[in-house]
Amino acid sequence: MKTLLHMLILSSFFFSNEASCNNVEIPNFTSNVVDQAGILSPSQIETINEALEQAKLESSIWGAVFIIDSLKGESIENVADKTFQKWQLGNRELDNGLLLVLAMEERKSRFEVGYGLEGNITDTKSKSILETVLRKHMREGEVDKAIIESFHAAMDSSFSANTFADDEKSELFPYRRFPPYLVFLFCIWFIPMIAKNKKRRMVTKLKNHHPELFQNQHSKHVLRVTKRASIPIRLFLTLNPGIFIIVLSGFSIIIGVISILACGLFSYLYLRKACINCRSAQDFKNALAKQEKYWYEMQAKGYAEQDKSGEFNYTPAYHKYKNSRSSRSSRGFSSSSGGGSSGGGGASSSW
Repeated sequence: MKTLLHMLILSSFFFSNEASCNNVEIPNFTSNVVDQAGILSPSQIETINEALEQAKLESSIWGAVFIIDSLKGESIENVADKTFQKWQLGNRELDNGLLLVLAMEERKSRFEVGYGLEGNITDTKSKSILETVLRKHMREGEVDKAIIESFHAAMDSSFSANTFADDEKSELFPYRRFPPYLVFLFCIWFIPMIAKNKKRRMVTKLKNHHPELFQNQHSKHVLRVTKRASIPIRLFLTLNPGIFIIVLSGFSIIIGVISILACGLFSYLYLRKACINCRSAQDFKNALAKQEKYWYEMQAKGYAEQDKSGEFNYTPAYHKYKNSRSSRSSRGFSSSSGGGSSGGGGASSSW
């Protein structure tokens, strides 16, 4: 009997040690996405970090993401709690940390919410986000979008699961969608042509009354027509963001009105910019003076040179400088670790 008892004790000790060895190991915190599963690309991680930075600035939510291959038999609630405590997410005084854990093999997710956010991000809201927003995108293989949209929903105080229900989407009134889209099409296809014709008429009028202005060597730069997007680009814009305008306008009349107002503002600014130098002789003279100052400054920097005809042209040094500025530089993101603690609130789900 004693031998059997000893065997049971030893076996329980062995299995408990084995289980502890198989537990998920929590890594050190690196702002603000830790992808142990290797699911995300560097560019996707950067985009998610930008969304987390937005949540921090706009809603005081210090968010972080932990992606693992497997839970190794451990509960996702336990993994999330250990991770939150080790990383100390959130401000120490505000406890405003928010952790999203994804277990890829088990297809499970967990929102762990800090004490300070439990009033705004309730357990019910957390579960609704995981079961509507995150689940939809995870099933479509859009891991980065699932993460970003989940944090956006957490920021949204008016979030409701019904907003994302597929049945609701199919019942949206179509008449809400098309007026904003038609206004958008008018902006990208006809406003540039209207601006070009208006500028041509204004230039003709100036030439008739002030021909001396157009003998200046810089007049061609002032007269340069505002660059229009090529037809392929406009075709692309017709679909994207055009298709989003159609979809979003169906959700609310307010969104449609905002889209129309935005298109109107764009049209006004585009027309104003295209014709601003030709409204009067004085405007044209001011533009000539600015051009002259610009080219002499560029010449002093070695970025421009004057040919025999007196015209200015950019030098190879300018193009090299421009290309170096356009290259993308790496950016850092502020850490979401600040000594905060979890209130044990949140919710878990699966996809």
